[in-house]
Amino acid sequence: MEEERKRAGSKDKKEEKKSIEQSNTVELNVIKEEEIIDKNEKNKQDIKDEEPKKEINIESKSKKDIKKKRKIKLTKQSIAVIIIILACIVITVCLIVLKIRNLNEKYNDEEKVSEVFEDESKKEDQDLKFVVGENDTLDYNDLSYETVYVIDGVETTDRSVYQNTYNKATSVYSYIRISGLKDKNVENKINEDIKNTVFNSAITTSDGKSNCIASPAGNYNNIFSVAVIARDNTYTKTKGLNYDLNTGEKFSLEDVFTKSAPLVNILTTAYNKNLAWDIDLSWEGLTDEEYFAKRAELYNMNNRDTSEYEDSVFDVSKWYENNKGNIEFTVSPTVLNVYNVTINDNNYNLTIPLYENSYCVAIYKRFKGQNLFTNDINSEGFIPFSMPMSHYSGCLKDKALDYGMKSDNLFVDICISSYTTKSESDATKKIYESLNVFKQNILLEETKRANSNLSKGYIVQGTMSINDYTSNVNRYDYRVEGYTIPYYMGQIYTDCVEIDLNDFKNLRELLAKAAITPTAAADPVTVRTRLRIENGEDVGYGQSKYYYFDADGNYLGDDIRVVKDTNKPNYNPS
Repeated sequence: MEEERKRAGSKDKKEEKKSIEQSNTVELNVIKEEEIIDKNEKNKQDIKDEEPKKEINIESKSKKDIKKKRKIKLTKQSIAVIIIILACIVITVCLIVLKIRNLNEKYNDEEKVSEVFEDESKKEDQDLKFVVGENDTLDYNDLSYETVYVIDGVETTDRSVYQNTYNKATSVYSYIRISGLKDKNVENKINEDIKNTVFNSAITTSDGKSNCIASPAGNYNNIFSVAVIARDNTYTKTKGLNYDLNTGEKFSLEDVFTKSAPLVNILTTAYNKNLAWDIDLSWEGLTDEEYFAKRAELYNMNNRDTSEYEDSVFDVSKWYENNKGNIEFTVSPTVLNVYNVTINDNNYNLTIPLYENSYCVAIYKRFKGQNLFTNDINSEGFIPFSMPMSHYSGCLKDKALDYGMKSDNLFVDICISSYTTKSESDATKKIYESLNVFKQNILLEETKRANSNLSKGYIVQGTMSINDYTSNVNRYDYRVEGYTIPYYMGQIYTDCVEIDLNDFKNLRELLAKAAITPTAAADPVTVRTRLRIENGEDVGYGQSKYYYFDADGNYLGDDIRVVKDTNKPNYNPS
């Protein structure tokens, strides 16, 4: 048993010893593993430490760090510059946007302003058929009219009453009354509208006087244009009445031109000329020739600094858009007058020569058509864009005593002038018959002159007028050394031009420009004055002939002494 115990004890000891050994082996293995790990880690570290094997240059590393820092710094500066540039661009864009918004606010609508610059000529325009051709003519209406004066409520057609009472009256009105239309409904409609407009447009001045007058501006090719003018002490108010005689309806400013006409640009050009013509030019120290030559020079826009007008197209565009459909204007054979153009708190009246815009003027043919008149005054054959002398006497063909070509190198335009008081008495009718005979004698002289030199062209324009010295007020004539008997003085004034035949062939252009060029002439303007302005020389000559008649219209002679009363003593006024 004991042996078995011993054996068992020995066996147990062996197993214990074996277990201890195994345990020690495990621990040893763990230790070895740890040592191996440690050794591996150490080897790795040694390998890592041995890898550079190059000497570490502290100074080189320092330079690299510096370069790296500089590179970083430069990058930051570049970014800053880029940011600043972007900021500037953003600011600039913002300012541009702000400017555009301001412009839009100033001119209401950017699209309207851009329309100013649109090429209208590309638009299809059926109105181009209304543009005057080279062989087309201007026909004055066979229409009669009279001016009716209303002095303190009393109507009269006698101009002398108007002249003698104008300064004394409390209210002075005048309106136009037309006659001669076949359609009396249209005629009455126009007459009523003119009269009502005059009385509704009157102005009462500071001294308590009311006034408004109407005067014809255009009477041709089935249109009738009237200016209605009222004056205060400080300003003038003008309305334009423009009628289509076919219907009695008014036509608009746009109807004067074709649909494709650059109307805003046309208005702007006239506005700029108005600014340019607003000059302070004194007569002092200048002869008449020098003064008017200076006026003509200043009127030429090529001689003016127009930089101050650079925004004028926007100003005019804004005014036009705001007033379209209510623009006051009149249209004569040569010019379009636009009234009450208010820009920058200033009021302007614009004058637009039709000849300068002949490529888009439609008014000569737009309403022309059937014969509307009961009378036939043979009013055909006038030259478009020209201002015949008869027009200055009230737009009527019956004022023209002679108009048109007398030969291939002679053109004549002589009319009755209404610048002096003229009544329709039997005496004045007899005087005009006598003046017609004298006029024919003058034309015979001009015809001989033209026939004798066929290499030259001749233009003769003139007026015939009667001065009434039959009243007590006007009886004395200061050219007579003594009292005079009651008489009439008839005058024929002619203004003649001799030019090269090649220039004469451009007659339409000559006559058109004669009426629109600022000149040295007294009213009316003549071709002679226009040529003097452009060529710098006087190529024409003017002459006045006077004829004297008694109070009954009998011819007395052409010497002023025939009207001297030799039975009365001489009178020399101080």
